[in-house]
Amino acid sequence: MGLNDIPEPIEIKTKPIDKPKLVLPEADELVQRKIEWILITPNNHEEAFSQVKDNGRPLVLFGLTDQGYENIALNLSDIRMYISQQHSIIGAYERYYIEANNTMDGITTPQ
Repeated sequence: MGLNDIPEPIEIKTKPIDKPKLVLPEADELVQRKIEWILITPNNHEEAFSQVKDNGRPLVLFGLTDQGYENIALNLSDIRMYISQQHSIIGAYERYYIEANNTMDGITTPQ
């Protein structure tokens, strides 16, 4: 090919393609079970044990210190915060995809 030769034009063909849709399952509604707390102290332990026996329940104790109870409450608070953050992230993805689709629709739509 010489200096005066003109190369043949390159023909570019484009075809729009659809992005696959993101299908996410709906999350189940969170329904929490009732929890009944019985506080047992040196002053009421006999009455508390009797109440449990009278209700036909086996006498089993699960103990927490005040710090352990506080830690459970803080853990639940952390879980709620984490879920809220995940909800925000999912919302950001949703807004991103909606905006991206709207932008792509504007680009690929013939004027």
